Amino acid sequence: MKTKTFKCLAKLWGRGVVLAAIALSVSNLRATPAVATVSGGPTSSNSKSYGYRDGDTAQEAQFNGPWAMALDSSSTILYVADRTNNAIRKLDLDLNQTLTFLPNDVVPASSISKPVGVAVDTGNNLYVLNRGAGNNGSVLKFDRYGDPLGTVATNLVAANAMALDSATNVFVTCSTNTIKRISVNGTITTISTITNAGTVLQGIAVTPSGKLAVCDFGNHGVWLIDPSNPTNGNPTKFTGFNGAGDHFGSTNFAKFNQPFGVAAAGSGMLVITDYGNHRVKVVDSAGNVCTLYGVCSNNWVTGSGTYPGWWDGNGCLCQTTCQTCANYAEARSPLGVIFAPNGDVYTTEVYYHLIRKVTSTGLPLLPPPPPLAPQNLVATAIPGQVSLSWSPSAGASSYNVKRSPSSGGPYTAIANVSSTTNVDTTVVNGSTYYYVVSALNGVSESPNSAEAVVTPPFPPVSDPQIGYVTFPPPDFWSVFHPASQVIFNNDALIVIQGEAGTQTFYEFTNTPYATNVPNPTTSSQSAPQGYVDGLYSVSGLTVGSVVPFLSIKAFGHHPGRSDSAMVTAQFQYIVGNPTIVGDNGARFTVYDITGGANLYYTTDGSVPDPTTNAAATTFAGVISGTNGILLSPTFANPTNLTLRVRGFKNNYQPSGIVTKIFSPANFVPTRITFGLTNGEPTSSFLARPGQVF
Repeated sequence: MKTKTFKCLAKLWGRGVVLAAIALSVSNLRATPAVATVSGGPTSSNSKSYGYRDGDTAQEAQFNGPWAMALDSSSTILYVADRTNNAIRKLDLDLNQTLTFLPNDVVPASSISKPVGVAVDTGNNLYVLNRGAGNNGSVLKFDRYGDPLGTVATNLVAANAMALDSATNVFVTCSTNTIKRISVNGTITTISTITNAGTVLQGIAVTPSGKLAVCDFGNHGVWLIDPSNPTNGNPTKFTGFNGAGDHFGSTNFAKFNQPFGVAAAGSGMLVITDYGNHRVKVVDSAGNVCTLYGVCSNNWVTGSGTYPGWWDGNGCLCQTTCQTCANYAEARSPLGVIFAPNGDVYTTEVYYHLIRKVTSTGLPLLPPPPPLAPQNLVATAIPGQVSLSWSPSAGASSYNVKRSPSSGGPYTAIANVSSTTNVDTTVVNGSTYYYVVSALNGVSESPNSAEAVVTPPFPPVSDPQIGYVTFPPPDFWSVFHPASQVIFNNDALIVIQGEAGTQTFYEFTNTPYATNVPNPTTSSQSAPQGYVDGLYSVSGLTVGSVVPFLSIKAFGHHPGRSDSAMVTAQFQYIVGNPTIVGDNGARFTVYDITGGANLYYTTDGSVPDPTTNAAATTFAGVISGTNGILLSPTFANPTNLTLRVRGFKNNYQPSGIVTKIFSPANFVPTRITFGLTNGEPTSSFLARPGQVF
């Protein structure tokens, strides 16, 4: 077995690590911790314990007041708040190199003033707590390259320590007895004020439960604070508060002497630096206290060439306070402490300005950190549904989709999905919804994303239908026929049928081109409402008027909804082509399907149009509907006659020209029969000039 003297020399020049066993009685936890010096203390080039030197971490680097620490997400970069040197030091644990991270060529020296806290968020951004002159403390934020990202808080009084939760809320102990929370948006809230006499709050840690563990340096105990409790955080004495002393055991008897730093481990356990007792202690979830490493000062190695209170070695069994063990590790004025994801513990000791590491602690691990809050949440809506999408969060296995009718919540989870999209079909059109998404990794949940607000619209007004109405037999009930282009030979009832409960506006013009019709607006004519098939009369529901080219435009409208599309229809009113029945120029029938049409004719081959041809002559009477008129006209030459006929009616397009040739072969003179078959005539008649009998 190596002697104490040998180990002192080995520690001074080689800083070796020797493993030993320790049994932790706290929660029946047994471990084999080993304590080793990572950096700091006297070096071969500087016999003083303190200094300011970068370089080889184990052999050359020196500090002056190493206070707080933080590991990056890889656990290979250790940041140290080097208080008296007014610097943030960066230790690359893999490369065994230490350098000054802050200040740098873009961050002036004045920006780092008595740093007492550092913390790293899940994006590897670094937060620095400056104590400054005591009345001007600040929290600054930097990226992993050392570039400034802004000021989080200023004018903090007597800032002592800092912790960061998974939502990147910053918690600070300040003003001796106060805990403040600085939210992501910069809002500063007092979480708790401890009014007990002698309170001096120092180290602070966020536990997996979300509560804050806070060391009371003045009253020798540890508080638990609930930041979600509006009643001053409901401060609870967790352990200690039994006067200054050094005693292991249950919360009713355990004693600390100026507990300073605190770190959260798994299963509700804490690691405490007991500054006045020169120990690092462990507290379980019930408040029972035991030692991790360090011994009573009267057991320190002393003598020439030694550094009393600095000895790498083992932790000892947690039995009586001053019990020792083989190759026991010593500590002197431990201050800062952090718990690594793999269960290792890092501490700072300000007497010799050391950074130390405890491995094989056996402490339960923290659950994996929650994923980052999802980013870029976008909500889009159509009638009856909201579609959500967001960027994936590293390490997330699923996502909770949450919704609230109010901005800021409370939110109700409506879905858990493994993808980065979701469609919510349980929405009411016209109602406003506020959505957030959180990421889960099977153990913990991220903070909520930024809120997305959306209002599903009402559906656009349905397109109106333009058409005409008929009354077919046998019931002669009205039937609506939607149409976009129709030719009528008689008057028709035109109806615009819009969505029930909406308004329909229309314009119409006598034009063969719908583009010439002005677009209707809400100041245009309103289409009558209420048409349904099966009416006996719809005369009060018709729109437009009879014109040769009736072109109509219409759209549906409802306040708060999108207008319908613009719809068009064109109706032509054309006189039906006349029909001439019979080949006998002395006796034939003319009729037209267009009721009330006037039929004009010519026999000289010219166009039978009374507006341009004075020779156009009308037949006697007006053709009504399909009722033909039997004619016995007197023509100059009825046996060799070309008859051209055309129909006209007001507000109608004229019919086509119908031509009929009466040949001599088909001429049958008008016959007169009178009297009896035998005997004298008994009848008389009158004839007009030109008639042939």
